[in-house]
Amino acid sequence: MHFLSGFLKHYLIRDELHFEQENFIGEQSRSVRHCCITQRRGSNPTRQYSTKVSHKDFNMRVYKGVFALICIALATSAAGQDQSDQDVRDVSNANNDFTTALYNVLKEQNPGNLLFSPFSLSSAMAMVKAGARGVTADEIQKGMRYPASDRTLYNGYSVLLDSLKSNENYTLETANRIYSQTGFALNPSYLDTLRTSLKADAKQLDFSKSAESAQIINGWVEQITRNKIQNLVSPDDLNALTRLVLVNAIYFKGLWENKFDPEYTRQEQFYVSPTKNVTVDMMKKESDYPYVDLTAELDAKAISIPYKGNRLSMIVILPNKVDGLPELERRLQTYRISDIPPKMRTRKISLSLPKFKLETTIDLTDTLKKMGMTSMFGDDADFTNIPAPGSHQPLQLSKAVQKAFLEVNEEGSEAAAATAAIAMARAFIVHPKFHANSPFVLAIYTYETEPLRTNRRASSSRRKTPKITNCNVLFAGKYSAKERKGKGEGRGPGGRHGNRSENKKRSRNSRLHARQ
Repeated sequence: MHFLSGFLKHYLIRDELHFEQENFIGEQSRSVRHCCITQRRGSNPTRQYSTKVSHKDFNMRVYKGVFALICIALATSAAGQDQSDQDVRDVSNANNDFTTALYNVLKEQNPGNLLFSPFSLSSAMAMVKAGARGVTADEIQKGMRYPASDRTLYNGYSVLLDSLKSNENYTLETANRIYSQTGFALNPSYLDTLRTSLKADAKQLDFSKSAESAQIINGWVEQITRNKIQNLVSPDDLNALTRLVLVNAIYFKGLWENKFDPEYTRQEQFYVSPTKNVTVDMMKKESDYPYVDLTAELDAKAISIPYKGNRLSMIVILPNKVDGLPELERRLQTYRISDIPPKMRTRKISLSLPKFKLETTIDLTDTLKKMGMTSMFGDDADFTNIPAPGSHQPLQLSKAVQKAFLEVNEEGSEAAAATAAIAMARAFIVHPKFHANSPFVLAIYTYETEPLRTNRRASSSRRKTPKITNCNVLFAGKYSAKERKGKGEGRGPGGRHGNRSENKKRSRNSRLHARQ
């Protein structure tokens, strides 16, 4: 089971905008973004709004034509659906490009474990972008890899957010909310964009009562994230000059399509490097998984582990060498993670995956500046689309922080286990092994597929792989475990070159508690 959660806080305080995000991934996932806007010295406060969105089904929107005037109506409907589908693809591609760019910056700042939600950050920055103009808007558009057209950006997000909904197989919710200072008037067009395209609701608070306001905001965050994220906003972040807090949250809870049986979980060695290892709880499963050998492109291999419902998966990209993570990260600078799933084919795989938890807190202020978004943090920030016309209150972004949590364990679907049993007819075949016992890159993504075509001449034993038409990365990161004091420092599995090999079962007296 996985927990995904993330939060992003935005604050525009006086001449500043504080922006903080927290993400959590694991059995549940959440992401929340907050933006606080305060007017500069000498300005008068106005009123506040807040918005919230939750998503419940994972189906693409269907556009229907009017029965009358069939030719015209159906043509219009089809054109509208095609355009909306294209907008969603453009936004998804932009988010995936941003994932690659953001990972390349964050990996330098976080040599160990890393976890972040590009989708959460992208959603929050879309709320910021809606209020920006001039150079500030241009920098955000380029830095976030947004489509050049605002119509494409916001229509794409509107359809995409509607599609990110829970169903009977998993829980997937997103939420946007605007908290504004009582008396601070927002531009009606800005508020309309946030409500209609980004599904945000509005609330008012008196930020001069900082402790009370922080408690209210944190209470909403805790509700959305099922108490996975607490104390997101500090009373010190708020004051009488705070004008706006924008919050974005994403929460995911899913079961594996093919669950791991806890009875087969064993304590094994995870090789942090070719010469150092730690003991982890290694889960075991032999089943059908989408898989691809990427030796030529990345000197790695990848597997996709689906959640029940077959609309979300976790991809694990494992270097061919124990010490191959730096080379993999170098090659990923020009290779999108979202391009990997369409290349996969379903195969019987003997999978070993560690149980683990990741928790990270990332200050994104310098990161966003390195990605070219500098003016929004300075005195020349242009957020004139946010206040009501005529108020002319200068605002700027002062801080961006994201927190994330991920937990991976054995829980999954009973129905998926039956699928694995059916494939046991090929038990005598030597299946490829995917033994994730050294640092790897991971991502959790949504996807759409085309229906499988039935070929009666095809062998009934041949496994079909649905064609993936659209991927959208919700969470990404890397896992390298964490050395525990007093635990074994041993030789790696492959000499000085660190080539991978099977290792014998070792210490059974410790459990993995890997946290970054």
